[in-house]
Amino acid sequence: TERAYTDGMRAFLKQELGVEAAIIDTQASYGGIAGTYRESFNDFVDMHAYWQHPNFPGRPWDSANWSIRNTPMAADKNGGNLAHLGLYRVAGRPYTVSEYDHPAPSHYAAEMFPMIASFAALQDWDGLFQFDWGGTDSNVRRIAGYFALRQHPAKLAFLPAAALMFRRGDVPPATERALLRIPAAEVEELTAENVSMSEAWRRGGLALGDLLTHRQEVLFAPAGKLEMEATKGLPSPVAWDTEAGLYTVDAPAAKVVAGRCAGRTTKLQGAEFDVKSNPRAFAVLCLNAADGRPLARSRRLLLAAAGNVENTGMGWNPDHTSVGNKWGSAPTICEGIAARLTLTTAAKRARAYALDGAGARAG
Repeated sequence: TERAYTDGMRAFLKQELGVEAAIIDTQASYGGIAGTYRESFNDFVDMHAYWQHPNFPGRPWDSANWSIRNTPMAADKNGGNLAHLGLYRVAGRPYTVSEYDHPAPSHYAAEMFPMIASFAALQDWDGLFQFDWGGTDSNVRRIAGYFALRQHPAKLAFLPAAALMFRRGDVPPATERALLRIPAAEVEELTAENVSMSEAWRRGGLALGDLLTHRQEVLFAPAGKLEMEATKGLPSPVAWDTEAGLYTVDAPAAKVVAGRCAGRTTKLQGAEFDVKSNPRAFAVLCLNAADGRPLARSRRLLLAAAGNVENTGMGWNPDHTSVGNKWGSAPTICEGIAARLTLTTAAKRARAYALDGAGARAG
């Protein structure tokens, strides 16, 4: 029924109205395997994901009665949103994530852009959209809601790093591919048996480590059996130790250390991050070559570091899973990250500048 609707609406828009824009129906996960099959006939495939979306145990969207788990995705042993989103990329179709967020007031929102942007670049996805900007008051001067990007320094500070890694391609796409073949004739049966896309990949033999070395793709084949083909894995610039809760990127022009890195030293190629202890043992640091050269030869580097961010006077409950409707006031408070960064560089001298909110040199 969904296929008939989607095919008919697409034909009407394209053939009768002459629409030239790229068309999808909805998220590829809506409808299980059959939903991904439905979307595979459209111009591109799209998904949404939120890390620990607010839960409303009573009335939906009750601003006083909600909670989040408030744990870092970097420490999720199942691969968090990244493992989930990778399941739905269809071979031969562009792939986008048109809603993405790590909702406030999470203590760990700083990990959002470095993780999703580097992973999307590795997987060679085509577009990322953060949901959402957060209203029209440009002078609110505090985090105003679950999804607001404006005035959220733990998210905004990492946008340049995300752009360099994803848009410019400083994190290169994985050269190896993991292709899951699903016989089109079995789509209805698999869906009726409630076989999820995750289960289909598991049956094919996908391991969590494959996500960092292979581009995932689904192919609905005219015949055959459900199986996965994977080329031999090569080293990846992205590493993820879910046991330690540490996610890193080690590309020539991009370095990321995200998660449980406080109180330890993380050594990457040509860069060493000695991060001092803090209350949650959590921090995110990105070091990017603004000129795109390998760090050792770069003439301009951008360093961003952040940990917990919250408004002044937020009314946390005892286990820090909700503030109810007590979001606090301006200004937003940022946890300073104490760290020693050691670089291998061909430069004979160097100068460091603090940047203001607009990126201008402030001292």
